[in-house]
Amino acid sequence: MKKLVGPIIIILGVVLAFWYLKDNTEVATNAEIKTYRNSNLGISFSYPKILTASSTAESVVIHHDIPYQNHGDCDMIGDEKTYDRLTDFKVTIFTKKQNLIDTMKLLSPYIPQENFVNGEVVEAPGFIDVYKIGKLSGFAIYE
Repeated sequence: MKKLVGPIIIILGVVLAFWYLKDNTEVATNAEIKTYRNSNLGISFSYPKILTASSTAESVVIHHDIPYQNHGDCDMIGDEKTYDRLTDFKVTIFTKKQNLIDTMKLLSPYIPQENFVNGEVVEAPGFIDVYKIGKLSGFAIYE
């Protein structure tokens, strides 16, 4: 089960990236695709050139921003600082060395207890869905 956490997070990140881009860009050609590899984290994936990928020792961040004046994460806070760019897409990929349910509870503490029964994740269509890509399987959680 521990080995599934990393691939699940990676799959979720890639799915979200392509879901966002399918509605907001034209279809990418091979020339518009980049490949990211990180042997320390043990991951490799392809992503559209419109995004940037960067990493730290623990994680990879896929990011996109646009020129748009704003006041940070929430314009209603009343922050006096004005930012010239707005992040409109950001996915962080990392692995956790704990079981899937504990990881889900840590990262999404609002998931109701009824989604965890007898040590298994209970699907909730539209919120927690079973997800498969190739030989990998896990869950997609929509927030």
